[in-house]
Amino acid sequence: MAKGLMGWLRGKGEGDTAPATTTEAPPAPAQVSMALPEVHLVERFEDHGEIARDGIGTIRRVRDKNLLRHTAMKVLAPELASQAIYRRRFLEEAQITGQLDHPNIVPVHELGVDDEGALYFTMKLVRGETLEAQLRKLDGQSRTTDKISPILESFLKVCDAIAFAHARSVLHRNLKPANILIGEFGEVYVMGWGVARLQGRGAVDVSRAVGEELDKDGMIIGSPSYMSPEQARGENTTLDARSDVFALGAILYRALTGQPPHVARDAASTLRLAQSCVIMPVEMQTLARELPRAIGAVAMKALARDPSARYQDALALRTDVLRLLRGGFDVLRRNYGVGEQVFAEGDTNTTEAYIIEKGSAHVVKVIDGEKRVLHTLRAGDVFGETAILSNKPRGAGIEAAEPLTVKVVTAETLLEGVGMNSWLSPFVRALVDRFRDADARLLAIETRRTAPLPEQPTEQSIVMSVSRSGGAAVAAKEAESLSSAAVAPSEAVAIAPPVEVSPAPSEAPSSETPVQRNPFDETGARPSPFDEADVTAPGESRTALPEEKTRV
Repeated sequence: MAKGLMGWLRGKGEGDTAPATTTEAPPAPAQVSMALPEVHLVERFEDHGEIARDGIGTIRRVRDKNLLRHTAMKVLAPELASQAIYRRRFLEEAQITGQLDHPNIVPVHELGVDDEGALYFTMKLVRGETLEAQLRKLDGQSRTTDKISPILESFLKVCDAIAFAHARSVLHRNLKPANILIGEFGEVYVMGWGVARLQGRGAVDVSRAVGEELDKDGMIIGSPSYMSPEQARGENTTLDARSDVFALGAILYRALTGQPPHVARDAASTLRLAQSCVIMPVEMQTLARELPRAIGAVAMKALARDPSARYQDALALRTDVLRLLRGGFDVLRRNYGVGEQVFAEGDTNTTEAYIIEKGSAHVVKVIDGEKRVLHTLRAGDVFGETAILSNKPRGAGIEAAEPLTVKVVTAETLLEGVGMNSWLSPFVRALVDRFRDADARLLAIETRRTAPLPEQPTEQSIVMSVSRSGGAAVAAKEAESLSSAAVAPSEAVAIAPPVEVSPAPSEAPSSETPVQRNPFDETGARPSPFDEADVTAPGESRTALPEEKTRV
């Protein structure tokens, strides 16, 4: 068989150059044909060009004339076809993938060999792009929850596929974004099972003899940029599912930071980095600084150097990512014994709020020197919530009335808890920011209202000032008022807008008492913190209000 696809691949057919990769056309409507099925490979499949290639072969887009559909065909590279180890790996990839019947693992249709011994297998043709291609579109861009959430949704499906494979004693060993295919309708497929390893014989079987190994300890197999340290050391016979968990964490790290965990100038240097497994935390990476720290913590746990410190299986990793996406991410819990204090009245450590999970607690406050119980809180009640929005000291204390378990909530965990892809997350974030801004404004107002008054002028300065204006009667009245203020300083504390003074030497002095203006208005309410005429941002200078003058 010297012509057609297989002949070209083996270098014997017409034209020794690869067919040009074609732009994929939209899928055609379903068709039927009354022609008899073709038996020979070349007559049955029509080549439409190369889609991709890996270390041992090429993947081509072909049309199956018998089934009238387009499919993907992987063909063992002609230069490797004579080497037994590559033929075995190619066969095992087809056999293992064909037995992993899962929605997120591409199905294999057929494994075959042509008349000249060239190996091929066909599988579902997925229209889409790799995860690597999607991530490259984000190169150089800061990661946000809006950008990352769709990628994490696809990542959940990858975890599903790997958990399924592990349940059937199959390790992938080459997980990376380039081996994850995303369909145009959201389908996710894990590809590249060419170096998969069986952990004994379970639900998946291959044609080689029991005990026969294709790789031994010391052989480095996989992609160093995404490789676990034990795999980078060539510990092939002792690898387990946690090595694939590391690779899943590496894919997550790539999505969050814009680069894989191991990056160097060449493959040898990258391999040494993988062996040492020194990885910069996600939160320290420039592109990830806008993301919640919890998602970075998930990635770093999966990337732990010690396998026992990682997630122990792909489903555990998936669970934490799902909780973060949907909300309800686990928060810190604390236990208190009867009478033990959660926090005290006046406590300035105001970074946490609490939700009672079990037990009850008393709200206590010191009134006239005596500690009193104001209220009892029970399971489901929330307390200290304004602490994550304000910097004010605690207005009351909380003590356990019985054995108490509380969930600890900070502003950050509050935002994470509503879900990364929830509309509620930006809503809560806006509320937090605005509440803090209002609190800062109120604090600035309170600071100005309680600030000490400017230094009082002396009698001599008043007399000299008024004498220059010719108001002797006014000077006498001012001096008298000043003397009264010295006797009763509390009456001189009130601050109010200045009252106009109309000098009238001939007018008899008033016997009215000085007017004392309350900082509250006539209704007893404080001015709005958003009144621009009365608000000075922290750090701005403001001319002190003049002291009050009485009408004379």
